[in-house]
Amino acid sequence: MKGLVVLLLLTAAAPAFAQPLPMPEDVTCTSSRVLKRGIVAPCGGILVPRANLDAANAAMLDLRQCKADLTLEQELAKARAEGDSVRLAACERLSTERDGIIDRMIGARGVPLPILRKPWYESAWLWGPAGLVVGGLAGYGVRAITR
Repeated sequence: MKGLVVLLLLTAAAPAFAQPLPMPEDVTCTSSRVLKRGIVAPCGGILVPRANLDAANAAMLDLRQCKADLTLEQELAKARAEGDSVRLAACERLSTERDGIIDRMIGARGVPLPILRKPWYESAWLWGPAGLVVGGLAGYGVRAITR
């Protein structure tokens, strides 16, 4: 905002290069003023007070810093956009692979699985009756002991 005000101050009035009157060197300008063409300047040297020049210089430095910050932010935004595009491509690739796996699973739904042969000692036909026999004998033994 400060830079805008100084910029307006410097550009609002067209600069006039005036010919100073032959005056003693101790006469200095104390305020800014607009001079029309052809009017003799009331003082020599810079026609703008030093404080205004200092404010203008500070505004120019602020403007340079602002431009540098803007450039940095633009580069950061570009880097973020590139990273996001790489991430998006990876997500799309994974989504396509997932869809392919789901399609293969749905296609294999009606296919019977091959019968796996288990060893004889893992057979339910062996251990089912064996459990019944052992359970029956255990019950008979408990009944015989408790009589």
